[in-house]
Amino acid sequence: MTADLRLSSGAQVEPVLVVRTAGLPASTLARLRFDATSAVLDELAESRRWLAVRGAELSAALYDVIGAAGRPARPALVGLRRALHQCRRPSAGEWNERMAALLPETLREGVGEWATRWEAHRLLTADLPRTLSEETGGKLDELRKAAEDPAFLRALSQASPALFDELEKWISGRSPLSPERALENALSELSSVLADLVRRYPEQREEARRMVEDPSRVRAMADHATLYGCADAFSRFGFLLGTAPSRRLEDVGRTTGFGNHDLTDDLMEAVSRYLDTGLDVIVVDQTTPEHRTARLACTKVIIPGTLPMTFGHDHRRTDGLPRLREVPWRLGYRDRPLDPSEINPHPHPFP
Repeated sequence: MTADLRLSSGAQVEPVLVVRTAGLPASTLARLRFDATSAVLDELAESRRWLAVRGAELSAALYDVIGAAGRPARPALVGLRRALHQCRRPSAGEWNERMAALLPETLREGVGEWATRWEAHRLLTADLPRTLSEETGGKLDELRKAAEDPAFLRALSQASPALFDELEKWISGRSPLSPERALENALSELSSVLADLVRRYPEQREEARRMVEDPSRVRAMADHATLYGCADAFSRFGFLLGTAPSRRLEDVGRTTGFGNHDLTDDLMEAVSRYLDTGLDVIVVDQTTPEHRTARLACTKVIIPGTLPMTFGHDHRRTDGLPRLREVPWRLGYRDRPLDPSEINPHPHPFP
């Protein structure tokens, strides 16, 4: 924004006024707002409010119907009333054509609309992690650009060397070399996923069971985790929880490495290992004039076929990816490459 600034002499100064918060320009912080995610959250909040208010109204209206209903239908109608009051999905026995026929037309239409909007709310909730994930990627790039500003880094290195070191690790993407730290980071990430799953699983228990039986119901990112909250899917983790020997943490980090004395040789050997297995290594030069001024280079490396993960089981990619069949064989777990029929048919559990 601009401001009408004048010196004591009366001379007018017309600069661009930059407001900095937490060391970053306000304009940068504005670009870091999660507008798409916030819009979805606002929609979910309004949807939840409507479901609660309308559910309470319909629940109250069902009292008279329950009182007049015969004994066979009464338990199902009571269950329907509770579902509306508790804002949960009615079971197949609580809401179906037979139950709908017992209701007055206005009440029947009201419950039908409520059930439809409840399902829309569920789908929007399930899609929220995808929206957040997509938006996070762009925001992280924006934050990284701001954090890489040389002036910002110089000031931070003087103000807080410890924080500067942590920021450098994040900017460079360094992982802890200590197995203990790596395990701690993995468990920390897992705990955040579990907290969300434990919170929402009770309402999605039946849907999780249906996804175990029908993987095509796994459509959004959150569905993958929900599915594996079901005890019926636990046996699918047998390859992790089976008879494989355990290893001590102090032994995990001991590797022989490449054995070279130059990082360039290490890099070329790593590239050669991919090329020798038939994969392609694509390097895109993204060096900007600003990089060159600082005598830096920036590249993006892509190895097609190394990350076939998708979200939604119907979108999974298994054809034309030899690495998917050959890795167990190359690592010594199998005596031959897998047949296509031997590839795990189940949805993956990430995240």
